[in-house]
Amino acid sequence: MSKLTPIPKLINLGPIIFLYYLSISEIDTHFENFFEILSFNIQLIIIYFLSLKRPQIIGNGHIFFAGLINDTVMGIPLGLSSISYLIVSLVATYIRNMTVNTSITTDWFTFFIAICLSNSAVLILITNFTELNRKKPDGDFDGINFSFTPIVHDASDYGVLDTPNSIKFILNSINNFSKDTPIHIGPMTLGMHFNPYGEKLAPNIDKVRLEMTDLDPRHDSLFSLNWTIAVFSETLSKNTKFITIASLKGIHGILTENNQKRPLFHLYEVLLYFKNAKIYKIEKRNSISGVKLVREEKMYYLLTNNSSNQTSYILENETVLQQSYLNKNNFEQVSKSQFSFLNFEDSTKSLSFEPYEIKLIQVS
Repeated sequence: MSKLTPIPKLINLGPIIFLYYLSISEIDTHFENFFEILSFNIQLIIIYFLSLKRPQIIGNGHIFFAGLINDTVMGIPLGLSSISYLIVSLVATYIRNMTVNTSITTDWFTFFIAICLSNSAVLILITNFTELNRKKPDGDFDGINFSFTPIVHDASDYGVLDTPNSIKFILNSINNFSKDTPIHIGPMTLGMHFNPYGEKLAPNIDKVRLEMTDLDPRHDSLFSLNWTIAVFSETLSKNTKFITIASLKGIHGILTENNQKRPLFHLYEVLLYFKNAKIYKIEKRNSISGVKLVREEKMYYLLTNNSSNQTSYILENETVLQQSYLNKNNFEQVSKSQFSFLNFEDSTKSLSFEPYEIKLIQVS
């Protein structure tokens, strides 16, 4: 048997490289605007026709891993894309083994059959994800996942900052029927994520405050970081096991396409620093919400002012040793990559908060 030279090998790897690129890049490859009934993307086309015509090029391992990458980047339940991709590959494999002669017409016909089966399976899996509030599932579960966005009905600043207060009611509702099932919350972003079984997203060409859109102009603002910290503090519960805040890149990302830090990156930086710490939710007072963190016997608070007014906060029986802060006066440091919450300054000042200001405080 003759061996392939490097150039043919590289050509054979082209479709796989392209598949991984589409999975990583968060490019919108869906065709839902052209096909109202069926929702599919370029990844499914590549997987189906490679599995049908060139199965030696692509294996189930590549298909499964590409799906995991796509789920991670897009911020959707992990494994959902992998299942969709593998069903399409399975149908292609069955058609290849059962058919002697095929044509372009039969190839496309069977492709749409594969899409129908794939979408049906995803619909079954995700129905309880999208309809958790209206269709409470019955039985026992390994886990429950729900996403969270504040711009469904009211995209005003006031309306958005009021939404974290609703999370405790969602968690209580889940606990009432789930029997202490582990909960995964996410994605949690200002802008909405595409849901093939929900309402269409509204275009936001003018980049204004708008309901039901994936592009919210406040994503790269102090406001977004403030809201996210408030939401994070409310998600803490005995059954919350996983939290997904944002995507790596893209319109919901923590990094730009050029790997520049965006505001939400700094929350991830703090959470990584405290990855082995104990985290406690604190009671909201004077529009101040946040969490208490205990790391290596040292105590910290991550606090944020969820209002457009200046306010103060009192830590009873505790003395402020160091603090870092982010407000409108030093926010420009974020875009210049000169900021980190971990750059503490010695301080014994009272805790006065500017509008939407965020502080990381070490106390004794």
